Amino acid sequence: GVYVALGASNTCGHGVKPKQTFQFILAAELKRRHAIVRHDDRCVPAAGPAFASSCAAHFIPHNMGFATLEYLPNMKLEGVSNNL
Repeated sequence: GVYVALGASNTCGHGVKPKQTFQFILAAELKRRHAIVRHDDRCVPAAGPAFASSCAAHFIPHNMGFATLEYLPNMKLEGVSNNL
């Protein structure tokens, strides 16, 4: 199967080296355990969930086995501070 990392800046690893991001560390462990054969990095900085949901077929392959999803910092929630 495939591991897909969907998300925004946190998924992309804003501020850290690419191989130190959560998605790459997780993908390496899944590969080591033979749980996946491929890692698809589908992060888009400053994106929100509406972006990915509008073209989910492009972002999510039919043979996905694992996925992570992260968009919270880019969601505007009523009554919630952006400085979480």
